[in-house]
Amino acid sequence: MNKKRLYIGLNDNYHDPSITILNDEGGVLYSESIERIIQYKRGLGCPSDPDVLINYVIEDWAQYNGEEVVIATAWKKLRYTRSKLGAFIGLLNYDNDSWFYKLFKRMGANQTFYHSSGRFVAAISQSGYGINDYLKFNFPEAIVHRKFYDHHLAHMVNGIHSTNEKNGVGLVIDAAERWVSVYNIENGYPGKALKINTKFSMGSIYFLLTSIIGYSYLKGEEWKVMGLSAYGSHNELFDKKLRELFGYENGNFKSSSAAIGQLVEPIKNFITSNNISHEDVAFTGQALFEEYLLVLVGKAKKLVPNKTNIIISGGSALNSLAIGRLAEKKWFKNVIVPNACGDDGNSLGAALIAFREFNPKAKFPSDGLNRNPYSGGEINSDELQKFVENSQLPFKKFDNIAKVGAELLYANKIIGWIQGRSEFGSRALGNRSILANPCYKENKERINAVVKFREGFRPFAPSILHEFGDIYLQDYSITPYMEKALTFREEVMESIPAVVHKDGTGRLQSVMKEMNSLYYELISEFNNLSGIPIVVNTSYNVMGKPIANDINDVISLFFNSEIDALIIGDYLLERESF
Repeated sequence: MNKKRLYIGLNDNYHDPSITILNDEGGVLYSESIERIIQYKRGLGCPSDPDVLINYVIEDWAQYNGEEVVIATAWKKLRYTRSKLGAFIGLLNYDNDSWFYKLFKRMGANQTFYHSSGRFVAAISQSGYGINDYLKFNFPEAIVHRKFYDHHLAHMVNGIHSTNEKNGVGLVIDAAERWVSVYNIENGYPGKALKINTKFSMGSIYFLLTSIIGYSYLKGEEWKVMGLSAYGSHNELFDKKLRELFGYENGNFKSSSAAIGQLVEPIKNFITSNNISHEDVAFTGQALFEEYLLVLVGKAKKLVPNKTNIIISGGSALNSLAIGRLAEKKWFKNVIVPNACGDDGNSLGAALIAFREFNPKAKFPSDGLNRNPYSGGEINSDELQKFVENSQLPFKKFDNIAKVGAELLYANKIIGWIQGRSEFGSRALGNRSILANPCYKENKERINAVVKFREGFRPFAPSILHEFGDIYLQDYSITPYMEKALTFREEVMESIPAVVHKDGTGRLQSVMKEMNSLYYELISEFNNLSGIPIVVNTSYNVMGKPIANDINDVISLFFNSEIDALIIGDYLLERESF
């Protein structure tokens, strides 16, 4: 009899490290971003299997019982070999006296290059050692395999796994490569990758925009640029400058510079000397990104014709404005983006490829129409009960917590809503959320100012009952993971001002009973009271911090903000009660 296996996938990039565990049948036992565990935004420079996590993962979630363990990562083995060799010979010693430092500086490198390259080598050089050492030390007879896979393939397999639509054209767009990968998806698995040479990565466009406006791409502040773009207008002068750097003529992409980071300061000076506002920079850059996404999709359609579905993965697919624009074009029946489409999702992608390698005839288990994104950690009932008893805070327990939450929202209270397992990916989907009534315009300003402590232009997501989507949105399409920003119908905008952005869009979440029954019940109860099947949804965190992970994170945010009420499981804690 063959021994059972556990498949452990790691995203061991220097940013957004994550870990995934699949069981012997390919089912997802656990997927989590490391930033949640250590409460450090994006987990920059952290290993994907840190010691602080291993016992928790192996014992609690994997429940290791002597299975063979396959550790899979989403970089080819050659990249590991090169990185370790480079580290060994001192290639990445970036002190000012280093010969390599001086060489790279003459070549145009800036601090972003030094940071990202050094951190990348450090991250992948230690990849997998934590888990391997833990198993070998505690279980000397443990059998451990290491597998290394293509980065874009991991992105694509992650995307395919997120949906029941098993045929289509696949597209991977990120910041890692100067090309995009196109796949012919048949029967739930991608064929050989076809490449479209872009001369630059699509992610580099947003790196530049984020940097010249003064935000940090390392902190993941591209979101701010997307939100800001709605307040600007097209600037012809800046558009021309961008097209000099990121061009497209006669059916071909071109780039005038290989060192984008070197251009940040000159372009900052350019926009200052020409009095170009940050809002116009954001709008113009976003428009170019959307234009090029449509160009790439058009090319992909020609490479893989006659498909009704497109699955897009990679970090650039987090641009919900661009994905929404594509969906509204109706070029495809379904535009699909997975819940963790960035590099964090590659831990899942790598684990799935490993499962398929060891089980070539097996099919990936399905959650239904869309993958269940709630595969992270949880605050279990025993832990919660112990905290309630020991904290001496005035918690109240209810049998109908969804109705209680809906009544608070109807009374225009801002509530924290913490339920079940956390979401895998960057967006809160109703289990680690801050919720509010969408009918009051002031709620947007209030949440930004005294709950999230962030810029006032930042928009909030509408969570909408799926069956009402067509009533509220033009060209509605199912959007389970907040992956698309779609346009509201003009006649409903005044009734839900807190979720309508400046440009009339909303990065929505389609809420379905089969995916999250309690959250669906909450919004249904709110709809019964208000006649509005929508709530404001934003992640349970403050600016610059990851989404809350454990009970201490949750309580800390509650007491350091002005959230009116906190609901954890069946327990309610109201600010006015103490």
